Amino acid sequence: MAVPPFATLHRELFSLIASHLPLRSAPPTLLALALTNHAYYNVAHPLLFSRVILRNEKDAMSFTDILRTDPSLGNSVQELYVKSQLLVSTRDSDGPVDAVTNLIKAIQANSLPNVRTLGLYLHNLPWWKVEEPDSAVRSCQLPDDFWKTLHSKCTRLKNVVLSGIGDNDEGRVGIYDLDGVQDFTSFGLIFQRWSYATRDCPKNFFESLHLLASTLHSLVLGLPYIDPDSQSVMALRFPQLRSLTLENFENGTEEASLSQSMDFWRAHPLLEYLKLPYPPLCSQWFEKSEVDLEILPNLKHLQAPFSDVYALAPILHRLSSLTIDGSINAQVPYLLRSVIPMGLPNLKSLDIRQQPDADPDWISEPDGNEGALWYETEDGTIHEPDKAKLANPRKIKSEVRRFFLPLDSEHYMHSIVKGAPNLEEISLHTLVGMNPSLFLDTMGHQLAKFEKLERLYYPALRQNDTSDEKTWTLFQKVARDFAKDCKRLTLVTDVLVPQMPYMAAKIRRGAGGEVEEVVAVEGYGMLIGNEGNPFPTYYAPKI
Repeated sequence: MAVPPFATLHRELFSLIASHLPLRSAPPTLLALALTNHAYYNVAHPLLFSRVILRNEKDAMSFTDILRTDPSLGNSVQELYVKSQLLVSTRDSDGPVDAVTNLIKAIQANSLPNVRTLGLYLHNLPWWKVEEPDSAVRSCQLPDDFWKTLHSKCTRLKNVVLSGIGDNDEGRVGIYDLDGVQDFTSFGLIFQRWSYATRDCPKNFFESLHLLASTLHSLVLGLPYIDPDSQSVMALRFPQLRSLTLENFENGTEEASLSQSMDFWRAHPLLEYLKLPYPPLCSQWFEKSEVDLEILPNLKHLQAPFSDVYALAPILHRLSSLTIDGSINAQVPYLLRSVIPMGLPNLKSLDIRQQPDADPDWISEPDGNEGALWYETEDGTIHEPDKAKLANPRKIKSEVRRFFLPLDSEHYMHSIVKGAPNLEEISLHTLVGMNPSLFLDTMGHQLAKFEKLERLYYPALRQNDTSDEKTWTLFQKVARDFAKDCKRLTLVTDVLVPQMPYMAAKIRRGAGGEVEEVVAVEGYGMLIGNEGNPFPTYYAPKI
């Protein structure tokens, strides 16, 4: 049997090709290739442990145990990504036995000498769903000498993200002290939102962050809620920065804060990926009157509150993916059809995270709610509220209700279809579930107008257990019907329940495109813009 041409490539070339696979799918792809035949096994097997993704605590515990006993395995690891929820069952009052402890022991034992990328993602759940949150925070704490240990034991490390780690109120500063950490290409530090910190800790951190400024391509920051002012970030400069994720920060709306943030954006023209926090308080990162075509010329992926997306309307045509946080009622259709009359034909991915139903008096306020009361009929007729009725206390509620536009309404979706016709994936996010059958009846023919749609994410059922036969049967049937209407659809995911993985249905088609089978798979977040994310969920930051 002749050796397949692909298998004759030099190992270095095969390694280069493998490095361009989307991170989430790289390990299973390489494994499948290695199992194809002996020729492919010989080229793929050496790479199987070059990128290791551990999706749960059980796998993380097992792998880190093996690392300490099998040095040859550790020598192969170049990228390691660990996700763990640090469950109560894995904590011990006499000394925690968890993935974090095991990983640190493996590093201290010099078991990862060649690792270039390290990602540690802890606690995927909202704080109100975490068992014993105080205990969880303690288990998430890293030793004060963590950076020094990495520097001495992992000398090739260039990329690191620590997400969901804990802190306390005892004045620890070691984790904030980056002295000795140099030449990182990617750096991320996100604390649990219910962590503590003294005021000196973030101050020490920003004083040492400048040590990385000249080399950083990617920065992910989410410090504890002690002093969430963004000025410390906006005062820094990173000449090579291409990706920025900020969480737990407030920028404010006063002129000085906006001026400083606008200076920051102008100083970082290489940015391709930008994720801004959606805070509970008023915050603004862009001054609409100062946004022009010269700002952020390379931006391709954006996640931001609606107010900032609205301010950036002149440059949204550059985007491949867009996530809009906190939109109210009809603001997204209004943006795509009225603010940007030509729409966003280049957009491939759209995630709409709608606010829950708001008070009518609030919706009718003009400041910050531009376009909330608006809708377009399918023939293109624009409808706007009667200003006199909005000003009349007796009529305002009825007028607002007349313009109530939920995500699963026809008037909402046909405007999205017109404004972003070439979407390959779309996500509709609310706190309220949508009955799958009713959602199909209302939205099926509208979603079918997206000729390139491959992935659909929507909030359906309050559980993600596909072993529940009744739940899965309903979700599977609706996914199949959607796939019949949407000829390129390959995946339907329920994003209502925050636990990962989501419930998802994979559509398998025949040679003619007909639906042959709908199977249950583990569901995660959207893919476009998250190619370098090991856990493309709505909570895990990318490196």
